[in-house]
Amino acid sequence: MKGALPSLPLGLSDFATLREAGANNLYVDKTRQLVALLASGKYLFLARPRRFGKSLLCSTMRCLYEGRRDLFAGLAIEPVWDWSKTNPVVHLSLTETSTTNPDVLEESLLRLVRNRAAEDGIAIAATNSPQALPELLRSLLVKTGRRVVVIVDEYEKPVHDHIGDLAMAKKMRDVLSSFYGALKGCDGQLEKVFITGIGRMVRTSIFS
Repeated sequence: MKGALPSLPLGLSDFATLREAGANNLYVDKTRQLVALLASGKYLFLARPRRFGKSLLCSTMRCLYEGRRDLFAGLAIEPVWDWSKTNPVVHLSLTETSTTNPDVLEESLLRLVRNRAAEDGIAIAATNSPQALPELLRSLLVKTGRRVVVIVDEYEKPVHDHIGDLAMAKKMRDVLSSFYGALKGCDGQLEKVFITGIGRMVRTSIFS
């Protein structure tokens, strides 16, 4: 009798955890398509429905740019990726933000940036998120000598949390617009920007 079939990793969105589980979890290799996607541009936006695997894709990209080759052993991307080059990664998931009101959202965004900075021993002097994000990117470039990969998952979640209250949703959008707009002046510090969500939301400063 053959061994048990691998489990479907339902709800698992961390690439490293999935790969480290080995044959215990089923993994469909789509990294060949990932190579083509990453080669298609510097600024990338991917809109897909919920539960479509966007968070797992973001996690996969993070591991890829961090150079964790062991996790990609046997996958299509492993022999074609340049593993001699790594980049610092700023991976922000807006599922981690609090969205009670615009001030709380702004505090959450600033905290996300500061927490990421702390991982590299960087202290952020800026007191608001639109200034803190560029400061983090500049600091990572100076520290590592390499441009930064920015990955944003669920970029519009704070707006969708208030989809039934149009006035509040617009206020949330304005906070996000200021935050994402800060990326426009950071081209020299950026290697790649990858943003995911369930739809394209206008007036958020990322679709110019």
